Amino acid sequence: MRPLTPTSTAAIAVLASVASSSVSANTFPFPTPTFRYEPFSSLSTTSQNIAEEKLGYVEVTWNNHGLAPIEHTGWVGLSSNERDGASLLGHTQDTWDCFINHYEGYSWDDLAEKGVQTHFIELGWTQAHWEH
Repeated sequence: MRPLTPTSTAAIAVLASVASSSVSANTFPFPTPTFRYEPFSSLSTTSQNIAEEKLGYVEVTWNNHGLAPIEHTGWVGLSSNERDGASLLGHTQDTWDCFINHYEGYSWDDLAEKGVQTHFIELGWTQAHWEH
C-alpha cells in the first residue's frame, strides 16, 4: 500500500467534500452512502454493532475518516465477514472503494477501467504520481 502524501490527502479531501455536498446520484457515478457521514452516536444500535463487530470501528474511528485500518482495504481485500458488514450497512463494492477506500489499492489502469481516472487527472494526478 502506498503511503498517503499531502497531495493524496488533499485529493481525498476534495473527493470526499464533493461526494458529501450537493452531488446527486445523477451527477456522481455512485450514490453517496450518507450514513457514513453521520456521527457514530446517531447510528442505530444495530448499525453501531455491525460497524464495531464486523468492521472494527469504534466511535473515534467512525467519526474521523481514514483512521480505521479497514478503510485502507479495498472491497476485494475484505473478508466475507467484513463485506457482509459493509453490505448490511448499505455499501456496495462501488461505494466502498470510492467513498471509504478512495481507490488506494487500484492501479492507474484500474482507475481507467473503473471510469474514475479522469476525476483523478482533474485533481492533478498523473500515472507517475499515482504509482509512486
